[in-house]
Amino acid sequence: MAANGFTKAEVKQIKEGIEKGKLEVKRDAAPTQAQPASSVADELKKLKELVEDGVITTEEFEQQKRKMLGN
Repeated sequence: MAANGFTKAEVKQIKEGIEKGKLEVKRDAAPTQAQPASSVADELKKLKELVEDGVITTEEFEQQKRKMLGN
């Protein structure tokens, strides 16, 4: 995918918005039953990678983690 005409900062903001939207859609589409532990662990790993890549903040990671763990 190409994104011409945007600054690096704008591309980062667009990417962050897309990733947040993906997480919200996934969360909203998830069944109300508890998720298997491996699935939660996989999602936490993905979120941690997003933090490391600078896509989401540590605070956003912690918020999502609390939601996933029911805290």
